[in-house]
Amino acid sequence: LDSGTNKVTGVDLVIKFDPKVIQINEVKGTSESANLSTIIKNEIDNSTGKIRYVAFTADRALAISGNLRILTLNGHISQTSVLGNSEISIDPSSLVSATGEGQNVLLESIVGTVKISEKENVP
Repeated sequence: LDSGTNKVTGVDLVIKFDPKVIQINEVKGTSESANLSTIIKNEIDNSTGKIRYVAFTADRALAISGNLRILTLNGHISQTSVLGNSEISIDPSSLVSATGEGQNVLLESIVGTVKISEKENVP
């Protein structure tokens, strides 16, 4: 998250991935987003390929800003995956709130890529 001049007080993130390629085991906030300590949702749906993570702070003094890593996703490559690239993206329905702003301050997102270059058979 690059907040620019905004002081972020909350995130409502919907992250999409291909469940035939990636399976997410855990989603957790980072030390950089620790002030967004009230976590309302932290849901992983590996059948539809969707994560919903909602967290905020009610204390404006704890707002976060800068170029920050908000979440860490831990998972594995599915047995049904094939070699190549798979995308992880922020859904347009995602919201980021900031102090002094009455609107969503999420202006754009960059699609991430997981590259599967070889598969190992695990018994």
